[in-house]
Amino acid sequence: VLALLMARYSNHSDIVIGTNVVDTFTIKKGIMSVANHLALRTQTNFSNFSEYLAHVKQVNHEAQVHQHTPFETVVEHCQVPRNQHHTPLFQVLLRLNSFEQNDFELPNCLLKPLSLAEPGAKFDLEIAVEKTTDGLSVQWIYDASFLSAERVAGFARHFEYLMHQVLADIAPPLSNLKLLAAEEQDYLGSTLNDTTQDYPSEELIHELIRHQA
Repeated sequence: VLALLMARYSNHSDIVIGTNVVDTFTIKKGIMSVANHLALRTQTNFSNFSEYLAHVKQVNHEAQVHQHTPFETVVEHCQVPRNQHHTPLFQVLLRLNSFEQNDFELPNCLLKPLSLAEPGAKFDLEIAVEKTTDGLSVQWIYDASFLSAERVAGFARHFEYLMHQVLADIAPPLSNLKLLAAEEQDYLGSTLNDTTQDYPSEELIHELIRHQA
C-alpha cells in the first residue's frame, strides 16, 4: 500500500522502497547478527489489488533470497551516482519492528527492553511499523529540512485511507482506490474553489479591468 501511495504522489508506476533486514550468522563462538537494507522495486501498473499483491510478494521473496548481499555491494553494482543530499537507490524506508520486546529471563539474570529516543532521520521518510496488542503502530519519521509536518500528516492520512479500502475489499481495481476521503475532496474541490464574488453589474468587464489597471 505504501508503494501505491508513493505512485499516486509521484505519478510514476516504478517505485523503489527500502526495508530493513537482520542477517544471522553462525560463528565459531556463537551467533552474530548484522543489519542490512533491501531495495524493493515494485510496479504499480496492475489492474487490481490482488494481482499487485502477488507481484509484491514475489519482489519480497526475491529480495530475501539475496538478503546476505551487503547493501553497499548492490549500490556499487548498480553504479548509482552518489549524492550528498539523499541516500542511493531509495529515499523512503519501511521499517518492520517484528521482534518481541518482552522481559527475557536467564539463570540468575533478568533482561528488560531499553527504550531509546529515535535518532535523527536517516532518510527523507521512514515509516516504522510495530506490532502491538492493539494492532499495528505506525510511526512517521522524516527529514525536517525536506518535508514539513503538515505534508507528512497528509501522507499518514492518505495511507490510512488506502489501507481501509484494501481491507474492505481485497481485490478492488487499483484505479478505484481513492487517495482522498469525501470530506477532503469536498474541501479541495468546493471550499477552496468557492471564489464567487459580486461585482458591479452596471459596468462592463473591460471597464472593470480598466479601473484595476
